[in-house]
Amino acid sequence: GWLALLALTAVFFIFARVLDERARQFFFRASMAVAVIISVYALFQAAHFDHPRLVEAFVLEEHPEFHRAFSTLGHPNFLGAYLALVIPFYAAEILIASSGSMRRFRYLFLAALVLAALVLTFSRAAYLAVISGGLALFILLAPTFRARCRRVIMSVLIAGGLIAALVSSKPWLVTSTNPFLVRIAE
Repeated sequence: GWLALLALTAVFFIFARVLDERARQFFFRASMAVAVIISVYALFQAAHFDHPRLVEAFVLEEHPEFHRAFSTLGHPNFLGAYLALVIPFYAAEILIASSGSMRRFRYLFLAALVLAALVLTFSRAAYLAVISGGLALFILLAPTFRARCRRVIMSVLIAGGLIAALVSSKPWLVTSTNPFLVRIAE
């Protein structure tokens, strides 16, 4: 809980003060590569391509056909926490990359892969961490990337509208049979 948060905060400030720019870039890229590797494993795990005893380790009680992905980290919440910490690195790379560049598309694809694994953890705390981290990143970068932020806001509003339209046209999405929403509502 709080001790882990304090330890991570201390590591962050030590990291920010001690390492030079080149070492920080290496750390960011290595963290992003590890996130992709464990996310791919989590996706395979969610598709039941793992040892049967591991696949059955974290079954959603409400929906036994769905399993929480945990990859190599031992628990879905640990995987969710790590991915929530790494997702802002992808957001920064996407914002830094020039519009329409192959680099931006590569980071968008990898971010989508990591987000998919995060969703499959069914970890509410990780969801909240990504949302709050995204809001903090948006607030911090809004003056710098004003034009890009307008596009991001429009994209989020359009995506939200499409999701609302989908939910209203498919009532089963908001019933107790949807494991994602059941996990959120607990």
